[in-house]
Amino acid sequence: MNRSPVSTEIMDILKKLGITVPRGTMYPLMGTLKRKMLVTRHIEEMDFGHPWMYHVTDAGRQRLSELYNEWTKLNSRLIQLRSQKSIYQYQPLYRHPSL
Repeated sequence: MNRSPVSTEIMDILKKLGITVPRGTMYPLMGTLKRKMLVTRHIEEMDFGHPWMYHVTDAGRQRLSELYNEWTKLNSRLIQLRSQKSIYQYQPLYRHPSL
C-alpha cells in the first residue's frame, strides 16, 4: 500500500493481528489520536468515494516507540516475576467463598 490507509483498512490490519476494533470504537479513537496530533487525516478521491485517509505523524511515531519500550519493559518484568517460583508459594490473605 503506497498510500495512507482508510479506517476500514486499519481495522482489517488490526483484525489480522487478532485485535478486533468495532466501527463505533474506531472513529472516536482516530479522533482522539488526531486531537493529540499523533495522526493526521485528509480526504482522497477514490473509486469508492471520499474516505478519510490517516497518516501517523512524527509525534505519533515517537509515542508508538515510547509505548513499545514501556511494553517491552513490562513484559520483561512479568517474565522475570513468573520465573520466580516463590511467588506461587504465597496464600492469599482473603479467599472469596465461591472459590
